Amino acid sequence: MATLPKDSDWQVKEPVLCMAEEEASGLPPLPLEDVYLHVKTIDNSRLDRARAGAVSPAYGRALGLALLALGISIVILMPTALQRLEERHLLVLQAQRQSLLAEQARLAADYAGMVRQERLEEWERTNHMVHPAPGQVVSLAPLTKPALNAQAAGQESDAKPDKATQ
Repeated sequence: MATLPKDSDWQVKEPVLCMAEEEASGLPPLPLEDVYLHVKTIDNSRLDRARAGAVSPAYGRALGLALLALGISIVILMPTALQRLEERHLLVLQAQRQSLLAEQARLAADYAGMVRQERLEEWERTNHMVHPAPGQVVSLAPLTKPALNAQAAGQESDAKPDKATQ
């Protein structure tokens, strides 16, 4: 085992006389100079190792059986799951139908309120409409505004004359 040198052991101030002339450079000797590196060869030829990436047959069979069980459970449970999804979808559609029927009833009530007889009569009075008797012909008064009369006359003159009038 290596021992640590004392501070005074490796702090050489002058070269030692017993050293060769090449080594007498004044540098201190290396600390821990009694450390040796030993390389030992290890023989692992007698070890039995599993091949890389190889799966033992027992693990393969267990994996296959697990996948088979999973597939069978999926096939068995899939119709039930699909049936529950369809039931949920039908419930949502029934709720939408109920809300649409309520909206339709509300709109029908609003429409009935708009076209009731009293409202129609009030509208006729404000627009000065006439109630003709059955079989009676009512002629409408001509346009009273001159600009509208001129515009109506201009539209009639733009029409092409018939061959019979030429």
